[in-house]
Amino acid sequence: MWPFDNRARRRANHLRRLKKVTSFLMKYIGLSGHCECMTTRDVTDRPSHLLIIYTPQFIPATDRELLRIYFQRKLADLHEINLPSLMLIIRDGNDLTRMRQQPDHVSSGRAASIIKVANERSVGTAQMEQRLAELRRQMTLNRWHRQEETGSDYSRIQTWKMTDIGSLHPDM
Repeated sequence: MWPFDNRARRRANHLRRLKKVTSFLMKYIGLSGHCECMTTRDVTDRPSHLLIIYTPQFIPATDRELLRIYFQRKLADLHEINLPSLMLIIRDGNDLTRMRQQPDHVSSGRAASIIKVANERSVGTAQMEQRLAELRRQMTLNRWHRQEETGSDYSRIQTWKMTDIGSLHPDM
């Protein structure tokens, strides 16, 4: 038997066990549906796991990160994964409905226009943020100049001439 065969079997068994534990946790919290488990690598090139949960129930997008944290903690407590090595994608009822309503064919021109429009917005937002940062910097510089001109407590420290201490005689 080849070592590769043993490694592949161990990985397959691990993924089956991970899927069973994830299904159990889903039922435990009242989440119906099914899941898929895959091994992958995260952005730092460490081994990681990807869970994709398909459910007909509605899961708010704002709470999906909380579910990722829950599954990550529980799977680590059960020694199925190492922390932090879980990516979670949830496809809820709304996502599945939208997926069914999407057209089967999208032209390359349409795809290119989607990307162009999305990036134009981000460029415009970046330019606005850059202008805002420049305005803030200008306001700060103007404030400093005004304080220097008015001679407030925040003005530069002026140098004083030192006196010759040896020439002073104490009165007795």
